[in-house]
Amino acid sequence: MISGVEIFWPTAGLRQTLTGLQVNHAYRIQEGATNATELSLERFSLAPAGHAPAHQHHAEHK
Repeated sequence: MISGVEIFWPTAGLRQTLTGLQVNHAYRIQEGATNATELSLERFSLAPAGHAPAHQHHAEHK
C-alpha cells in the first residue's frame, strides 16, 4: 500500500493528500475531491527487448 500521495494544484493553490492507494492500480484524481476513484483498465504486456511483435508494411498501389 502507498502511504500517501500529495498533489499541489497550482491554479487553485490547493494542496491535496490522498491515502489508501494501492500499488499497480490506476486512479482518477479530481481537484478538491476527498477520495481517488479507482479505474478499471485492461492489462497488457510489452514484448521483451529485442522481440518486437511481427508486423508487415504494405505499399499502396495506385
